[in-house]
Amino acid sequence: MQEEDTNILRIAVTFLLADAREHEQTFDLLSREAAFPRLVELVAHPKKHDESESMHRALMELLYEMSRIQKITNDDLSTSARVQAFV
Repeated sequence: MQEEDTNILRIAVTFLLADAREHEQTFDLLSREAAFPRLVELVAHPKKHDESESMHRALMELLYEMSRIQKITNDDLSTSARVQAFV
């Protein structure tokens, strides 16, 4: 999720969504890798990353599914708030 290239990011998000629908453990991995703040950053600033509407929708869906399946910790939320403050 650290990738800046939009095409690679699109592939990664599409793969993660598809895999997570079949294996909820994917959300565990995303949680362990602290992907939540990065997803929040990508969703909050779509123009900064030159994202299309479909890419933004996919990121929103991944963020929603991740927060629906996994418990979002206070650390995740506070990190996301700090990310937003500096972006």
